[in-house]
Amino acid sequence: SSNKQIEKNHALGRRRPESTAQTLEFHKLELVDLPRAPALDADHWICALGSTIKKAGPEENFKKVDLDAVVEFAKLAERSGAKSLHVVSAVSANKDSPVF
Repeated sequence: SSNKQIEKNHALGRRRPESTAQTLEFHKLELVDLPRAPALDADHWICALGSTIKKAGPEENFKKVDLDAVVEFAKLAERSGAKSLHVVSAVSANKDSPVF
């Protein structure tokens, strides 16, 4: 088995995450900027975007974060030549749920 070390971690977001990792490279980015974001040299992507109806407001705003932005993140990963993409979702997420 191969034991590769992580050379660099990229974090995209509005606020820098609390991290002491020397390999972290932070990219300040608003959700609306995702479609125009430049490709990144990264093989493996993890998307943990999400909000709540309470924070996002109307269902239309909630959808912009929990669906539209996640799709744009995936497109950025694809443009960047990602080898894998993992999406973190809500516990028990279900398309048939009565909760939006």
